[in-house]
Amino acid sequence: MSKDNSDFFKIKNEWSIIKDRLLGCYLTPYMQKVLATNKKICYVDCFSGKGKFEDNQPGSPLIALKIRDDCLNRTKIRINKNQAIDMTFIDLNYASDIMVS
Repeated sequence: MSKDNSDFFKIKNEWSIIKDRLLGCYLTPYMQKVLATNKKICYVDCFSGKGKFEDNQPGSPLIALKIRDDCLNRTKIRINKNQAIDMTFIDLNYASDIMVS
């Protein structure tokens, strides 16, 4: 029998906070390094969830999008910023909740 996860996004758990900190620590230097090579980045989050918890804490999709925007805004490399990083968020239960601009 599967676990009831209906309240998963009410409050961000400590383990999720730690996971998202690790994501932020890794993703920023990774994107900066790859952008410097002028190669396209394809980022896929297969368990993206809602993007935001009900306690207003951001989830991995919003964290990754902010890092993408920060890296693109800081880069000194001449790149097509609209095509440099392709972001895909997949979670069929919450696909309509994530709005990507």
